[in-house]
Amino acid sequence: GLTNIGKTEIVRKYAALNKNRYDLIWFFDSGLDLNEQFVTLAKKINQTLLLESRNRISEEAYSAKQEVMDYLEGINNWLLVFDNLRLNQNSRLTDLINWKRNGHIIICSQDSRNLPNVIYIHKLTKEHALILLQKIFGKEVKNQAVLEKLIDIFDGYPGSIVRGALL
Repeated sequence: GLTNIGKTEIVRKYAALNKNRYDLIWFFDSGLDLNEQFVTLAKKINQTLLLESRNRISEEAYSAKQEVMDYLEGINNWLLVFDNLRLNQNSRLTDLINWKRNGHIIICSQDSRNLPNVIYIHKLTKEHALILLQKIFGKEVKNQAVLEKLIDIFDGYPGSIVRGALL
């Protein structure tokens, strides 16, 4: 989906609603260094899930990613979310996309190329945008023209509609 369409909000809502299904949920910002984020995840796994174990995951940038992946292959209930993938950046996650795994991976990308099981997120229709604004404002705004102007300004982008309405 396009920038500001609501991909991140949908995934956050999914994670919150399904947190009891997973022993581990981890969000990556694909706009930042993924190796460093795997180091942070390795530290968290070592501190929580492997606290008593002698088989600790490496916390070195050059090996943390592979060791985290090796660890996750042995368990079933995990979710990794890779957010903020821009156009033409899906190749950064090729090894993860093609990884035979037991858990779940969600990739929030502006680009559908090379991604299996794509769910497209589209702009809201004017009717749905109006429903969203009415839920945000409640009975505070009775002027239909104001709501319609906001819908036109934000062009159906849910993230922009919500942020604009809150402002």
